[in-house]
Amino acid sequence: MEFPEELISRNKEIISDIIIKFNEVENFLKEIITEFINSERNEFIKNILLNNLILNFSSKFKILQYIIESQKIKVDKGFYNSMKVLMSKRNIIAHSDSLIDYNVIPTGPDLFTQYILKIPSHMSQVQKVESERQITLNNGKIENPDIEKIYSYFLKYHEKAITELNKILKEI
Repeated sequence: MEFPEELISRNKEIISDIIIKFNEVENFLKEIITEFINSERNEFIKNILLNNLILNFSSKFKILQYIIESQKIKVDKGFYNSMKVLMSKRNIIAHSDSLIDYNVIPTGPDLFTQYILKIPSHMSQVQKVESERQITLNNGKIENPDIEKIYSYFLKYHEKAITELNKILKEI
């Protein structure tokens, strides 16, 4: 049985990992754009012009798409989808207001408790703790994924994106 504190701790780990890994992807974009420009003022480009507070991820992604197209760099057919999934899952995590909320769901006693130990059901209240589901819209449809599922998708597409970003950086 999972306790609320354990669930909250796990959810915080997931949130941190998604934010850190997304920042890694964003830093790759900055590196590729900086390398593409190849200026004597790389520090200005990377730390000021491409600063996350000045230029958002979506804009950097559009610049990356331009670089890929103009330089005729071959990318895996799923690359753009991977990047969009990363943005989507990161946004669910970054903008959720209930990520560390949880539900306690009472369940009945198991057979061992009820029949072998002969503990009355009202005295052996077993509870299940679950993460609050994240309500989101995806292509006009309401979805309720739990944080573990969001994390699983994020990790899958993160790996694909990093692989392609490494290839792009080598071709610049």
